[in-house]
Amino acid sequence: MLSDREESIHFFGAQGPKFRQLRMVDGHIIPEESAIDNVKTISGGRSQLRPGDFDAFVFLGGRLRFSNIMFPLMHYRATDDLFLSHAVEAEMISSWFAHSRNFRFGRDFAKAGAKVVVVPEAFLIEGFNSADATGYPNYQGATWEDYDEVVSAMLVLAARQGVGFVTQPKETLSSMLFTDPDFAIEGAFEKKDGGHKNEAFANLIARSALNELMRMA
Repeated sequence: MLSDREESIHFFGAQGPKFRQLRMVDGHIIPEESAIDNVKTISGGRSQLRPGDFDAFVFLGGRLRFSNIMFPLMHYRATDDLFLSHAVEAEMISSWFAHSRNFRFGRDFAKAGAKVVVVPEAFLIEGFNSADATGYPNYQGATWEDYDEVVSAMLVLAARQGVGFVTQPKETLSSMLFTDPDFAIEGAFEKKDGGHKNEAFANLIARSALNELMRMA
């Protein structure tokens, strides 16, 4: 969230499962009563978020998992008798957007006139098993051209809803749908934490999101 008055970045959110207790009410994002203290602690005392509060918004993660849609789509593209039409792929992507609370927040803020970018959760670090790969063994047979075509479709579909969409930079991937271990947090394998990423990765995502916001200006 960027403010022209303070020229700074602010964070708003809730910890872990309490994110599910954030709701859109009368155009504002507010927490349920049991999550208010948690939201205030994390968000610098702020207990709600409105489209007019800042000049721009980046909705990051929030259980919009990139792997959740990319494993099946790459599997289908690599399997001849399961290859989907572009129209069906578009329906799958649109459904993925619609089922994400974070994307819906961003979409609704955009409808209210806010400048919005949505960033999905990044892929797991390579070396960890992704539950999203279950049932989609052929994903590795997809090409980077397949990958780029699907990402391009996502950008178009998000833009139709007034939302900028920033996916994980391809240079952070070590293989199809897994993040390079160079971007793992310290001790990731000992901690069994393949989801969180390090500061270098965060800087890349932040730069990509800010570049998209500038492009939308």
